Amino acid sequence: MIRLEFLKNELVFVMGLGRTGISAIKSLLISGARVIAYSDNHDEMENISRSFLECVSFQFPSEEEWGSISIMVLSPGLPKNHRVFSMCSLYKVVPMSDIELLQIANPDAKYIGVTGTNGKSTTTALIHHVLSENGIKSQMGGNIGVPALSLENTADKNEFYVIEVSSFQLEWFHKMHFNIAICLLITPDHIDFHGTFSDYVNAKAKIFDNQSNGDVAIISVDNNTNLKLYSLLDRKENDVLKVQISTEYRLNEGVSIIDSKLYRSVGSDSDMYEFISPPSLKGDHNAQNMASVFSACTAAGVKPEDVFRSFQTFKSLPHRMERFLKLDSGLEFVDDSKATNAVSTYYALESYDDIYWIAGGRSKDAGIKVLIPLFQKINHAFLIGESAQEFALILEKNEVPFTLTQTLEKAVVLIKELNPQSGVVLLSPSCASFDQWKNFEERGSAFKRLVLERWSN
Repeated sequence: MIRLEFLKNELVFVMGLGRTGISAIKSLLISGARVIAYSDNHDEMENISRSFLECVSFQFPSEEEWGSISIMVLSPGLPKNHRVFSMCSLYKVVPMSDIELLQIANPDAKYIGVTGTNGKSTTTALIHHVLSENGIKSQMGGNIGVPALSLENTADKNEFYVIEVSSFQLEWFHKMHFNIAICLLITPDHIDFHGTFSDYVNAKAKIFDNQSNGDVAIISVDNNTNLKLYSLLDRKENDVLKVQISTEYRLNEGVSIIDSKLYRSVGSDSDMYEFISPPSLKGDHNAQNMASVFSACTAAGVKPEDVFRSFQTFKSLPHRMERFLKLDSGLEFVDDSKATNAVSTYYALESYDDIYWIAGGRSKDAGIKVLIPLFQKINHAFLIGESAQEFALILEKNEVPFTLTQTLEKAVVLIKELNPQSGVVLLSPSCASFDQWKNFEERGSAFKRLVLERWSN
């Protein structure tokens, strides 16, 4: 748990009581701060308040308290029109991310930040894995599931904090500085929060703010959005090393992975490495992740051959194209519950054939039209959640067999009755989970449990 000694005896307001908020409360209490905490979900607030007894005041601050609050620690995703921000403006209270508080408490450590629309968690975890495998101290947290303030303080100038950063968190950064910053491909997402795609891109670009001499900026350039972002970044007059990433073509300057070969061209130096992607990093999208990790880890001091060696021992993260069961007949089961948008599902459909696809939930603006070129890979689709009717119209128009099941359990039951002997049963929803589940982790865990109950005996 991070100690925030600079907030000792200060009054701090924690807004939002998810994982980030609870972690912030614990960190603040051990640091000797006075804490007010609030959530719009009153049942959630009442349940959490029982864990902290008399240590925390669970209420929206009074006007008198607003005048004494030093900072507000906010949870990711809090709507920008929430009344709390007008109060912050009125009383000159600074809203801060827990990630920036981590850096204020540990200014001498090194920081690697990872953002983008898809692939953030795998890239973050892979960097942490490679560094750890090669004797470089690192801690991993942020949007990947471990709140920043649940990490540990360090006085080691050579230790890295490897942080997955969402657009929600980036929105509230002020002076956050990453020694190595990575931006994977950006595609439309979270427009309901940011307002426009342009605003979403601008939030992502903040990962490169405050970089200076000796820092490294890594950005994939395989779509027009990222290419424009790189062009803007390249015009900045600073001594940041800017590294382009591509998995579609060999770059004259940058790092490319094409057909199991990694090409690195930096200045007058040019290298080529052949390697085999492990099963845990299957799919073209993981080539982008590996190219980014290679660039970050070699910049951190790991030898290229040691990066490739470490790739082979990496295990895929739960709920991210996680193959958790394969039958003797050849039928596989893959949990890709983390695929909360269609682009993420695109990578999964691209990676498999003969697919029994479970999809649906709370749909995002982009829908699933981007998946049409891969529909021929789908043997049958099973549609669940709020988006079932919306997806059914698209599948019917494109002559994809489907069944409206509404629930995940019924989808699994019907697949069992269908009794396929080969192919892949794939949960890759293309949707948020919030219509039926607390989060994508809960959804993925339920899928695995339902499958194992029916196929493991």
